[in-house]
Amino acid sequence: MGDPNSQDQDHAWRRSILRGLERRLSTAGAKRKHLLADCLPLLERSEIRIRPDGWGELHGFADGRAVSITPFSETLAFRRLPQLWIAVTAHCDLRARGVLDVVRRSTNAEFYAPAADLPTRFAAPAQWPPDTLVKGNGAAAPSTLALLTEPLSLLFADARVKEALVAPRGVRIVYQAREGVRGAYLLFRQSRFSVDRLHPDEVSPLIASAQSLASLLSLPPTLKRTAHAAV
Repeated sequence: MGDPNSQDQDHAWRRSILRGLERRLSTAGAKRKHLLADCLPLLERSEIRIRPDGWGELHGFADGRAVSITPFSETLAFRRLPQLWIAVTAHCDLRARGVLDVVRRSTNAEFYAPAADLPTRFAAPAQWPPDTLVKGNGAAAPSTLALLTEPLSLLFADARVKEALVAPRGVRIVYQAREGVRGAYLLFRQSRFSVDRLHPDEVSPLIASAQSLASLLSLPPTLKRTAHAAV
């Protein structure tokens, strides 16, 4: 028979480890839920919906248009720290055929981006960063690219902007909110991010950019041509 004292110590050690794991999971879960809590005032009729993966997704309206902000993490790229992304989507009917997806520094690990499945690759405009991938489909893609050349040039001046997607039901911008903590990933392969809540000043410009792109693309064709000529 084993030493009862040794068994008690072993059980106490196991309980301590479990309590530590529970606290860590609870803290991580709270961070996921409340990441966008401070951004609620940025939208009208705003609410946070908890997704099955635990992340809190912000929904609301800006100037009458539905907007969603979706956080998600990604660890697929080889030899790169985990990434915390937020996708800011302005939902609207653009009445345009086709899709245009613009991705910076593509690694073919962008599971959220449809670029890999789009059939046509376009040359990136000269004023865009040279690491920009442009893919699309549909008859409207070339004219959409021409219309957005200057606005996206300004948007991609921020190196943390990863993607701009235009689809018939809206516009999405994917932004690098944070990079994973190096030690936690290298030692334990854990995705930890040194942020509890995103500041509204970090998110507000992304909402404004998505709204601006959606408004430009929602213009009637004659006004689109006028806006393009004015750029």
